[in-house]
Amino acid sequence: MAYNFCPTDAPRPTTTMAPTAPITPSRAASFRAVTTHSGIARDRNCRAVCREMRQRPATSIAGALLLSVALVACTHETGGPVNVGVTAPSSSVAGQATSADEGPLGLPAADFVVDPVDEARAEELLTVLTPPPPERVELQNDWIDSRRKAIQDAHREHVGVGVALMRRVDADEHDRIVRRAALELAAHAAPEQVSPYLARLVVEYGEDLGLRETATRVLGDVDPDLALEVLEPLVREDPRGTYPPSETILVGWLTAAAARDVDPSSILALVATDLRRDESTRHRAVRELALAGTPLAREALRAVLLESTGNGYLRRLAAQGVVDAFPEAEACALLEEVALLEADPNMQLFLANLVQANCP
Repeated sequence: MAYNFCPTDAPRPTTTMAPTAPITPSRAASFRAVTTHSGIARDRNCRAVCREMRQRPATSIAGALLLSVALVACTHETGGPVNVGVTAPSSSVAGQATSADEGPLGLPAADFVVDPVDEARAEELLTVLTPPPPERVELQNDWIDSRRKAIQDAHREHVGVGVALMRRVDADEHDRIVRRAALELAAHAAPEQVSPYLARLVVEYGEDLGLRETATRVLGDVDPDLALEVLEPLVREDPRGTYPPSETILVGWLTAAAARDVDPSSILALVATDLRRDESTRHRAVRELALAGTPLAREALRAVLLESTGNGYLRRLAAQGVVDAFPEAEACALLEEVALLEADPNMQLFLANLVQANCP
């Protein structure tokens, strides 16, 4: 007999924000309802443990108790009830469909019906994306050009080609460089089918971090609505853990926000003025604030310019942003005021040059 302590498949009870677009049945089946980024990862990881344990079920009371201890945290985090009962071992294995209605990645099986012609084209593209041997230096430039053109023209490929490439990326049978390029190509060729997979890569620990970074960057291009749902909690909370670089997460969110005409000022102000963020992310946020030009963006630039953290480069970016975003008279008055109070002689000289170049 096997003792099953796995969470049920009941939907998660809460969400962190209202979705910006309806979630279709296909998307719901592949990604579930989008909740918190950590909730998604915990839910998927717990279910992976359950699938593994069903293959090697506990055959004693002691084994069942150990399993219950391992899974109780997952059960509490995911909000699903514990199903304590006796079940027969399941025949599902990792990487294969867990039911007749699901494909290899948990997506609807219809999304994986790929024509042999598309399979052949996917193999052809993988050959194009594969770098030449290191000793064949004379082929490097041609390979780079061919790879770039293949990715640029990805939107012209048939959807089946994108799905076939996604399956090969998930199978992890190729070099990391090839997988990253193939993922980007697949996403542009079949955005509807691939975007749930991209979202899973963003939040789920375990995959190649470069592949997850590619997924984060591309998601905003191919599915802005899903990108806003998945990336905004990461941008706001800046969670500690193994995630793609925070600057990449911010850029992915900005891409999606621009596509959906969402004002980025509040997010940018939050990131730019948060002293705990890494410097590259704050630098990016300050540059984008200068482009936003809203009252909130101007206040954030002022705050960064006046902060005394020792990050001179960040303050220089803020000063240049003041010149770009403020009315001329207001910008000049602020820069002159800061220059008079400035203790750093290098920053003082920079501000004086900025005033001289931009103020009458």
